[in-house]
Amino acid sequence: SPLGISVTGTASDPDSGDSVSKTELLVNSSSVQTFTGAAATSINATYTATAVGQFQIQLRSTDSHGGVTTTPAVTVAVDSPPAVSMTAPTSGATFQTTGSTPYSMTVSGSATDSDGTVANVQLFVDGASVATSAGASISTTYSLAAGTHSVQLRATDNQGLVTSTAAASVLVNRAPTVTQTAPPASVLLWHGSAIAIPVTGSASDPDSGDSISKTEVLVNGVAQPALTGSAATAINTSYTASAAGTYVIQLRATDSHGGVSVSTGAS
Repeated sequence: SPLGISVTGTASDPDSGDSVSKTELLVNSSSVQTFTGAAATSINATYTATAVGQFQIQLRSTDSHGGVTTTPAVTVAVDSPPAVSMTAPTSGATFQTTGSTPYSMTVSGSATDSDGTVANVQLFVDGASVATSAGASISTTYSLAAGTHSVQLRATDNQGLVTSTAAASVLVNRAPTVTQTAPPASVLLWHGSAIAIPVTGSASDPDSGDSISKTEVLVNGVAQPALTGSAATAINTSYTASAAGTYVIQLRATDSHGGVSVSTGAS
């Protein structure tokens, strides 16, 4: 789009009785505007550049006796900012981890510049620059602690113009903790009729604001009807075995952000 370049200056004549008859605005050595009267001595002009590129700006004053003085050229560069996009991560993504282990987040993106080159692409996490890649692309990893984070890319072109992506909000979610107090992980039954096997334990979530959405009893890897609400955190249920055999009993807890943990059996 067109860009207005502000040009200001002054002109005067050292000879008594002489005066400045006109001042011209020169762009790339061509006169584009002429000022007379008071406007010729106190110049306040705007040149509209309709294309990108470099422009040599000068003022040329002429007095009433034909004397001419031209200012040195000032180079003004009109540049288009770069375009930048982030392919990973996407806003709203949730990453799962366990305990205090950080999540290694993959970040990738690229930038282009229509009238020059891309000098570098920077990675910003929570408003701070944490990595810089020379050139027009970035592909890196960054370790995130549990919680919500803002991720953004910023591209800088060869003229120093900067463009940033919209900030992507991502969540690193820690898996819940689930403990099985009964039965042991593997139970051998030889009873001839159906028998109820008590299953007890507890589940909790380490992240503030997160909660246990359900806990399931797994029998030989097959989920039984889910426990929800308070029954999902203080587990006190049973499984009815109808035949003799070996049963592997576990608890599987899922939190409200999709984090999952499976018990290893009672100790």
